[in-house]
Amino acid sequence: PAPLGLEQREEAAEALLLLLPKLGPCGRGRPTRTKAAATAQGSTSPASSLARAGRHAATARHASSSLRQLEETFSTTPAACGAGVGGADSVTVLPFDGSDSTLARRNARNIHHLLIEESGVNRLVDPAAGSGFVESLTDRLCEAAWSTFQQVEADGGMVVALESGAVETAIDAAWSARLERLATRKEPVTGVSEFPDDAPGAVIPEPVDGFPVRRPAAPFETLRDAADGARETGGSPAVHLAALGSLADHTARSTWITNFLAVGGLDAIGGDADGAASAADAVAAFEQAGASVAVLCSSDPVYAELAVPAATELKAAGADFVALAGHPGERRDELAAAGVDAFFHVGVDVLAALPDLHERLGVR
Repeated sequence: PAPLGLEQREEAAEALLLLLPKLGPCGRGRPTRTKAAATAQGSTSPASSLARAGRHAATARHASSSLRQLEETFSTTPAACGAGVGGADSVTVLPFDGSDSTLARRNARNIHHLLIEESGVNRLVDPAAGSGFVESLTDRLCEAAWSTFQQVEADGGMVVALESGAVETAIDAAWSARLERLATRKEPVTGVSEFPDDAPGAVIPEPVDGFPVRRPAAPFETLRDAADGARETGGSPAVHLAALGSLADHTARSTWITNFLAVGGLDAIGGDADGAASAADAVAAFEQAGASVAVLCSSDPVYAELAVPAATELKAAGADFVALAGHPGERRDELAAAGVDAFFHVGVDVLAALPDLHERLGVR
């Protein structure tokens, strides 16, 4: 596409400002103003409509989750701040759990008060003026938007793009790429895929028309719901932490794996005291826990001494599945030969690993 001039940049920015508030997550939604209504008010130009209506923004419903309560503030606060810095004339902060509860509505109102009274976002005409980061990001956004608008027009317009399925295909491709980042937690969802909140969640209403809303938290909510359902029917979806060495040796990985399991709604047994000093001690603790799945947890030096014999003995004692917390490095083949079935570490696909644990624990 041809380079953008100043007039084209302004046109692309106006088009974005008019488009974004009318779209829900992943492009869902319908225009809030019709051409006829705009004509009745005297003009159909984007600039005049924008000047008359102002720029209104609302926090995205797709960013909400049924698994976190007050953690929603982590997403709604920067979203509201970003809208103000970006030039919105008015902002709606939706309740953090999608409900009409007193706490959720009060929290949403207070975010406005904090940004206005303490941060002073409303005191400047352009709070981001002079920021190289924001200006660079804006330039890239305008370039990408303009390129997309030109391509849509070249292909016959938006109606053709919708009817041909091109819009849905582009949305699916974007979601697939994002889902990979969510699965490896390269893009974490605080309170859901990282530092999970174990408090009872709220019910997030799902839309019934338009393009599907892909909430980043939804795949993890499915896992948690399945584990909770197993508990309600008398199940006990729990994993034994086969801690090795002293508390200081294993606490880092015991804590990490406890949070990893909690993402899928699974309980961790053990890991809160000194671990086993030998493979025999590890087997005794495993048998006392009464679990069928065990995860070895310790530091690399302790692994070098105890991981292989501990894995071998745990399998001999009847463990259906033995995993190791941490990256195996060059010892992967050796540990696998000793009976380690999986390695859980930073960057692992949690949306593949946790459903596999669910299956092994009888969680449906």
